[in-house]
Amino acid sequence: MEILRVENLSKAFKKFKVIDDISLSFEKNEIFTLMGQSGTGKSVFLKLVLGLLKPDRGRIIFQGEDITHASDQAWIEIRKEMGMLFQNGALFDSLNVFENVSFLLTEHLNISHEEKVERVYKLLMEVGLKGIEELYPSELSGGMQKRVALARTIALNPALLFYDEPITGLDPITAAVIIRLIRELNKKNKITSIIVSHSIKTSLEISDRLGLLYRGKLVALEEAEDIKNSKNKYLKQFIEGSTKGPIEVFLEETV
Repeated sequence: MEILRVENLSKAFKKFKVIDDISLSFEKNEIFTLMGQSGTGKSVFLKLVLGLLKPDRGRIIFQGEDITHASDQAWIEIRKEMGMLFQNGALFDSLNVFENVSFLLTEHLNISHEEKVERVYKLLMEVGLKGIEELYPSELSGGMQKRVALARTIALNPALLFYDEPITGLDPITAAVIIRLIRELNKKNKITSIIVSHSIKTSLEISDRLGLLYRGKLVALEEAEDIKNSKNKYLKQFIEGSTKGPIEVFLEETV
């Protein structure tokens, strides 16, 4: 069952096309990873779907509704169904863990303090944390900050979750914990996850399908199980990390 579809999506800054005529659909409960080099338009794609940027052309269909030109007021309601885990976690430094995780609950739900406390404790348990409610972000490790941010992101039970480079800056063990959490939350809460990443290993481990962006175009789209045998030249070069292929590589001359 389809939850999100973009049709002929395009976005340019001045004359530079960052997203160039992308058509793509996402199925309910799947984990999809959008890969590509830095500057290929991955983050811009997320901002378009989240309504943070307006496309120059194309349509965005979410849960059967065209939201391309939704009003600012409509987007407030739409985003309750969407969650975003930013690369740096984006926790509020001046708020403790309880206040960070309960932020969306306070903003969008009319619930009692007791209900809020119960929900926050449950959310923290879901991401493997407890007893840290009074701590501040500066007192947490990078991995703990990421998990607190994840708890906040799922507070409103979104149908769609976006992850921007979820394991960047984390050690391999902590990264493995985050990957496991994404899988578990996806399955348990029946969430569709769209991940932006340039990590081949992570993408292959976690994804049902993968897409590759190059110069704003979707140049590859494969089921994860078919990736290693793919004949797509762009995908093959990206996975192998080769300087030879259709993806241009600019090397500085050495003396």
